[in-house]
Amino acid sequence: VDTASKINEFSDLITTLRNDVQNEMSDTVSQINNLLEQIASVNKQIQSDQALGKTIAQAQDIRDSAVKDLSELIDISFFVRGDSVLVVQTNQGAELATTKAQTLTFPQRPLAATTFYPESTGGIFIRDPESDPAAIDITTLEPGGKLGGLITLRDETFPKQQAQLDELAHKMA
Repeated sequence: VDTASKINEFSDLITTLRNDVQNEMSDTVSQINNLLEQIASVNKQIQSDQALGKTIAQAQDIRDSAVKDLSELIDISFFVRGDSVLVVQTNQGAELATTKAQTLTFPQRPLAATTFYPESTGGIFIRDPESDPAAIDITTLEPGGKLGGLITLRDETFPKQQAQLDELAHKMA
């Protein structure tokens, strides 16, 4: 009985950890969205200032700092257009920001031991899949950075641990 109780406690711990990771995913998506908004806003300022012949060096420094922070959260690529607007893309080439920021959405759902992506857990999308049929699910596209690591924990590492625990419990029974 004590062994079964410990196995159940460990199973509950795995589920709790998965839910904690999912909460961290939600926070990371919010951070990414804030940085994309900041980059888009600075891009507009740079575009306007350059057109007026003003210096853009300080704004570029602010934008570069936001891009550095963003690159820690998700793998990105970027290039500068002729009008000095920085185009930020995912590592798969999906546009995230120019003078307009795309919004990442994450319809978070509580997880249980039998909950798996994509059937019963939320994916991370560029735009809202509820209102935009062209929304892109980046969950399986290996977005990299902190976000990619969290996805791996939620969708691979912890479910494998749960499966191993289930197998152990089955063999012991």
